[in-house]
Amino acid sequence: MSIAIIGCGSSGSAIAMRLARERSFSEMKLIDVNAQKVNKLLTELHGINSDIEYITAFGDATKIKFIQKVLNGSDVLINAASPVCNIPLMKSCLNTNTNYIDLASDPFSYSDIAMGTTLEEQMKLNEKFIKKDLIAITNAGFSPGFTDIVCKHVVHNFSLDSIEYFKVYLAEIIESERLVISWSPYMMLLESLLKPTIYRDGKIVYLDSSTSKYVNFPPPIRKVKLRPFNGHPELKTIPEFIDIPVRYIEISGGIVLNGMQLNDIIVEALRKQVENSIIFKGDIMEILSKSFENT
Repeated sequence: MSIAIIGCGSSGSAIAMRLARERSFSEMKLIDVNAQKVNKLLTELHGINSDIEYITAFGDATKIKFIQKVLNGSDVLINAASPVCNIPLMKSCLNTNTNYIDLASDPFSYSDIAMGTTLEEQMKLNEKFIKKDLIAITNAGFSPGFTDIVCKHVVHNFSLDSIEYFKVYLAEIIESERLVISWSPYMMLLESLLKPTIYRDGKIVYLDSSTSKYVNFPPPIRKVKLRPFNGHPELKTIPEFIDIPVRYIEISGGIVLNGMQLNDIIVEALRKQVENSIIFKGDIMEILSKSFENT
């Protein structure tokens, strides 16, 4: 059996290493635009399971012709890259008869960002996957995948017919001498810098940009400043998945890196960039993402 993994960052690497320990695959393809990430992961995987044949490829995951060539002969593709890759990868899977799974999609379209990142756009390909007897699973990451399941468990366990609110709080403590986070810097910046959103009475509602609060978590996390994310998938997936009326959903998160809260981390990323130049050209999220080092 052959499996392909697009995106060899924190999530993709963790998935690849877990699957290598499962010893369920004879071939694993590792694809990323960053050759350094792939080669570092490859070294780790050889130490875990040298019986698997590892194939590497470097390129843009939004380029369908490139992905189709790499996917040829693969049974499953796991998309651990950005949601902007979702539709090109799904179309590539349809053309190569490959089953598909991703970790996240956007609940609504962002201005100035490439089309094809929303769940609705993915669902337009549903019938094509069914006709080809292929499986496509979206939003299967911890957030929203696991959080959706927890919410549904609560509904079923207590036989609820409506929900007043779900509040999901995500916090992370990182100790590192370098500027690192455990997930995509691009998505962290996107969700943190754009206006925060919540779900209220069937609609996505924007909040004031300064909306934040401190929450005390159990040890070892303790006190972390949280901010509602912009456009987190649960705002769409929870109401559809639990299948009962829900009035309010909030997904908030925060990071503490060596004592720096999220705002300070973003300022530090900006400071590192302006050391080179105060003139930015292109996608500001992508430029600031380069301040962070690979975990």
